Amino acid sequence: ARLRRVQEIGRVGGFEIDLRTGENLRSAEYMAVQGQPAVARSEGHRDWVARLHPEDRERAEAHFLHCVRDGVPIRDYAQDYRILAPSGAVRWIAARAVIERDGEGRALRMLGAHVEVTELRAARDALAASEARFRALAESRAAELEQARAEVRQGERLAALGQLTGGVAHDFVNWLQVMMS
Repeated sequence: ARLRRVQEIGRVGGFEIDLRTGENLRSAEYMAVQGQPAVARSEGHRDWVARLHPEDRERAEAHFLHCVRDGVPIRDYAQDYRILAPSGAVRWIAARAVIERDGEGRALRMLGAHVEVTELRAARDALAASEARFRALAESRAAELEQARAEVRQGERLAALGQLTGGVAHDFVNWLQVMMS
């Protein structure tokens, strides 16, 4: 009971899949993470697939099926995907598990956890958007700074040209005065 409260706080739900029979045992916390009533139950692979977000469904299922295929030397399973809760809410799930195999490499059992990471993903996406805005602003300011520097250089060239022209004019006036005297 105490550890169940820890799982509720951490939004972590456990699961066990008998890969030979297809039996899927889901903890109450697992079901709650999925947006379902918090009651432990057994369900089928199709139930999980049906909850997958349409944009993630094919990729997530293909990854799962690849990892549990007999002869594939994968023991650690990990993937992130979205699910659709019955309320219509989209939730991000981080799935992590261990695949137990026999001596011939046949997948026997998967034991793991689903962690709801929706808030973490939202924070990561917000940070990425903020970084993109900052980069765009920095690039814009850099372009403005380069434009200002170009204008200063042009002003310095004009000032130098003005000094040169003034010097030539002064010398010309001096030369004219000598000629007229």
